[in-house]
Formats: sequence, structure tokens, C-alpha cells
Amino acid sequence: MADDLNDEWWLNQEQEENEHKPSDDGILVLSESELAEEDGRSCKRKSEEGQKESKKKRKRKKITEELKQTGIKPGGPLDLMMALKKNFENKLTASEWDEVSLEEDHFFECNTDSLQPSIYLKQILPKWQKMLKKKKDLKPGSPMILVVASSAVRSVELIREINSFKGDNAKTAKLFAKHFKIEDHKKFLKKAVIQIGVGTPNRLNALLNSGALKLKSLNALILDWNWRDIKSHRLIDIPEVRTDLMSLFRTFFSKQVKDRQCQIGLL
Repeated sequence: MADDLNDEWWLNQEQEENEHKPSDDGILVLSESELAEEDGRSCKRKSEEGQKESKKKRKRKKITEELKQTGIKPGGPLDLMMALKKNFENKLTASEWDEVSLEEDHFFECNTDSLQPSIYLKQILPKWQKMLKKKKDLKPGSPMILVVASSAVRSVELIREINSFKGDNAKTAKLFAKHFKIEDHKKFLKKAVIQIGVGTPNRLNALLNSGALKLKSLNALILDWNWRDIKSHRLIDIPEVRTDLMSLFRTFFSKQVKDRQCQIGLL
């Protein structure tokens, strides 16, 4: 089609050239329309990012909001049983699930009164001192009590809190990664006789898989179940801790409990 002679084409061409003409310093200058379009895209991105951040904040508040509404109630055997079911649902065969699942008679009596760790242990293991005398030939790396905590800091607190329970004739091992290399733990457990082990799921998992830590003499598996950190998280609420804990039950703990060699206590 022929050009419209009335169309001042040279003005349009000049305008297009000016829209993308570099400035004196070599930087491409955008036109007003392009700037407006870019501002629109930027605002949209910020809005989407703001919505995502808002969702994250709402998720972070969920546990504390629920606690305000329902109050803090001590969790019992059913909580752990449901946690196992939720974690392994549709992941295991029927026979595999039977090996992992727990029943209420696998547990010591509940700590419904939120007793201090030392008092609770005295309640569920009233003959502890006699048990120590009977197991004088305890093998290295084979504790009678294993306490599982969410962190190294909490493990240290628990060691202090159960000190009055353990007595003078029992030794407690710190089984967590902070300040302790895995190889040092292996060497230690190969030689040391310990009556109580306190540690985190990740390090316990590694030591059990290596064979350095053994459960043959275990009488009580104690989970620091109801303690909450500064964010109101229990050990089951922390993703990486929960993953390691579920792995421990899948590979080691459930079998030990089902063989009636020990019971589970929930602090």
C-alpha cells in the first residue's frame, strides 16, 4: 500500500529514534511509556513478594495462635502415634507399618502433671538404683536410658535436670554434634560404659547406624516431647528434627519397643 502523503512520517521516525536513543554516557534512555510499563511490572512484583511474605508470617504465627486458643496441654502417647502415622502414611507397606506403629502399652505412664525430668524418671523407674547394681557388667556404648532432645542446648539442660535422679554410680554421655565430632563419639562409646545417653536425633541416628551406640541394654527411651523452644516449637514441630526422629523409629526405636526390651516415656 502506498504511503499516505499527509502522514508526517519523518516525525514518527524521529520519535522512535529518540525513544531508544542512548544518553551521552552510553546508557539507554527509556521513553515515558516504557518507564510507566516498567514501573507497573515492578509494583506487581513487589505486591506478589509482599503477599508471599505475608503468607510466611501467617504460617510462623500458626503455632502460637493455636496455643493461645487451645492452651498448652501435655502431649501423650496418642500424639506420637499420630505423628508416626502422618509421617509414614502411604509410604510403607502394611507389614512395614506394623513394624513401626506403636500401641499405648508401649509407653510408661504419661507425665500429665508436667513433672520435672528428674521427678518423672523417679516415678517411672522407681528401682533405678537396684537396676544399676544388676547391670554391673554393662557393655561400652550401651546405655540403659536414652533421652532424645531437640537441640544440643536443650540436651545440656536435661543433663543438669536429671542429675539428682541418676545418682553417683551412673555416667551420662553427651550425644550431640555441638563441640563433639562424630569420630570422637565413636572412639568414646567404644571404650566408655554409660548408663544414660542424652542427645539429638541427628547424632543418635549417625551413632546407631555406625554401630558405636547400641540399644541392647536399653530400659527406657525418653523423648523430650512437651518442651517448647522460644518459638513455641516442640521437637516434633522442627522439620529437620522430626525427619531424624521418624528415621530413628523406622530403623531402631520401634523394633526395640516392640521386642518389649524398653518402654517410651514422654517428658
